Amino acid sequence: MKKQALIFCLSLFILQANAQDQTINGTTFKVNGNVGIGTTTPSADLEIKGNMKLGLTHTLVDGGYLSVSSKWGDWMTFVDGYSNDTYNFHNPNNGGRLELYIEDGQTNARNFGVFTVLKSGNIGVGTKTPSEKLQVNGLIRIPSANNQDNNSPGIVLASNDDFLYDNQYLNHYGFGFHGYQDGSSSHTEPNNAYMSGYFGVDFFTNGQNRMRISRGGIVSIGSVERQLGYKLAVNGNIKAKEIRVETGWSDFVFEDSYNLPSLKEVESHIKEKGHLKDIPSAEEVAKHGIFLGKMDSKLLQKIEELTLYTIDQEKRIENLESKNEKLIALVEKLINKQSE
Repeated sequence: MKKQALIFCLSLFILQANAQDQTINGTTFKVNGNVGIGTTTPSADLEIKGNMKLGLTHTLVDGGYLSVSSKWGDWMTFVDGYSNDTYNFHNPNNGGRLELYIEDGQTNARNFGVFTVLKSGNIGVGTKTPSEKLQVNGLIRIPSANNQDNNSPGIVLASNDDFLYDNQYLNHYGFGFHGYQDGSSSHTEPNNAYMSGYFGVDFFTNGQNRMRISRGGIVSIGSVERQLGYKLAVNGNIKAKEIRVETGWSDFVFEDSYNLPSLKEVESHIKEKGHLKDIPSAEEVAKHGIFLGKMDSKLLQKIEELTLYTIDQEKRIENLESKNEKLIALVEKLINKQSE
């Protein structure tokens, strides 16, 4: 090291004595004081064209450091030799932050606040003054949505805990996108967003829990109480254009083996119970509610029973009318005979 320093000093002495540019072992010393390594036309105090390795030491800590400073603070600049785009890392004089600026190499227009790290640990993207651990002024895009490895597409909120769904790895605690396409096994379209919570998901507005999906898939709206045995429980009114209920139907009433109760039996049950057979009482409905599908089926059963009663009564009426017509004809015949 001492030998190299001595050679450097002697070289400077020779340059000053000769007052002309000198190149020694690939290093050029200009009369204006510029030094070039790998170039004979250095444009700065020191210009190096080629690879450089620094073995730095420090007396206080293991390793070393490189300090580049000016009256405007510490700067470290990297220039793209192809596009002349410039990347500047800046530690301003007021300290407490590390900033990244980017220049396009053509107009010297500087893109401020690309990336900032404060001494508090706050990181800002698109802002120089992040107020949280991570603050992004702008949009965040997650383009990957069809991963079939364990790199979950999305934002992880708690832990890197994946699960396999439809040949894609999603996260138990987070949200993002997956590429399942309705009606197809193709994963080419990232058209589905997902949100996942292993133990359940709660939805809040105005500080109130409005909807909860439990770990077992029970959905509660208007109440956080799980209604066991039901997939959907709503504490409030529901308005809909149409509701489709898939359940059994009551056409068995029209089968020959069906035992249609007599009207006297119906009357007796009403007098004793206060409601139709197989239909819940008002007290039961108030306490337990009703199953829409089952109740529609029971109501249809009663309508079909009424239809059978009506058909039977129609036959009885027709029979009575026939007998009545015969009686009238007989009476008229007797009257005419007496008149003779």
